Amino acid sequence: MILPIFYSTIFYFHLNNYLREYVTKSDNIIGSLNVLLNSGFVVLFSNLFLNNYISDKFYYNTLLCCTGFYINDIFFKKNNKKELLIKSIHHFISFMGIITFDKYQDQVARLFFTEITNFPLQLRNISKELKFSKKIGTICIIIFYFMFLKMRVIDGNQYKNEVCSKNNIKDCVLVNGIHLLWIYWFCLLNLKIFQVIKYIFL
Repeated sequence: MILPIFYSTIFYFHLNNYLREYVTKSDNIIGSLNVLLNSGFVVLFSNLFLNNYISDKFYYNTLLCCTGFYINDIFFKKNNKKELLIKSIHHFISFMGIITFDKYQDQVARLFFTEITNFPLQLRNISKELKFSKKIGTICIIIFYFMFLKMRVIDGNQYKNEVCSKNNIKDCVLVNGIHLLWIYWFCLLNLKIFQVIKYIFL
């Protein structure tokens, strides 16, 4: 358990230094590239596991590698206190989901597969930072909105209910926590969209 966490932490630490030295000085772009890499890694191996191409032990170890990303995201970045708190809660619940994998293999894999929703959001953030066409950002946000609604709000509720049906109060609280956090983010997204529409038409 310790080795995947240790090596992945070292990997993300050096990746950040490499990106800052040779690719970009923008913390926002570096952050987005980190999220894209971690999400792609998780989505790939979650899909392989759900389709029975890899063993549960191998998949469990790939999930442990996410911990390096979590540690990097919390301790090696400059965040405001509110953002740091939310990130810490999210990553803590995700880590607890990893260590309860044996009890909820299918649900954990499907919950981690929802990381695919990060792709359009981070691509939008990068395009905004690089001042690409606003149409690209708008398309990415529309795709992100409906992916997030379907996979994390609607389907996430189903996965939450499946975990809670096992009558383990601690695990039920954890999965409710991640689902409530997703709903909170979705409400913030709707608020921002409403503010944009209000600014345009009023």
